[in-house]
Amino acid sequence: MRKDISIDLKRRGYRSFSHNNEKGIAAPLIMRKTDAGAGQVVMGSALPASSHRFDFYRTPSQVIVLYDACGRADVDDELEEEMAEEASKYGKVLACKVAQMPMNWSEAEAVRIFLHFNTPREGEKAKSSFTGRKFGGRSVKVLFYPVERFQAAEYQDKP
Repeated sequence: MRKDISIDLKRRGYRSFSHNNEKGIAAPLIMRKTDAGAGQVVMGSALPASSHRFDFYRTPSQVIVLYDACGRADVDDELEEEMAEEASKYGKVLACKVAQMPMNWSEAEAVRIFLHFNTPREGEKAKSSFTGRKFGGRSVKVLFYPVERFQAAEYQDKP
């Protein structure tokens, strides 16, 4: 019986998509009014591609990225451990990565510190706390970062 249901759903407009490990209907069914008290079920338009884009400012994520927390000269072997320890106040830190950007990037963006938390809620708490904090006279900027890009070691994405 399940096979029949899945075939029927496909026939009626179910189109699978995957975004942040979620699946759903990319082209939903809608009810078009034909008369007073009557309607017809039709396939709706596909969701716009922009609805699947990651918003670095608003989309909660397990990964956050700190900008302008330190400069190139401040990077040493202990920085990742120190940042992970500081971030552990907000949740379980799964990973910390300090990434230096190409030399032609501005000093404020030269070093990015990525913190991967256990849950998006922990990422939100850390983002809230780190935003605007002062480290060595620098005011830290924090954004959410897509987990998939962090895991693929894609550290140079710009919002």
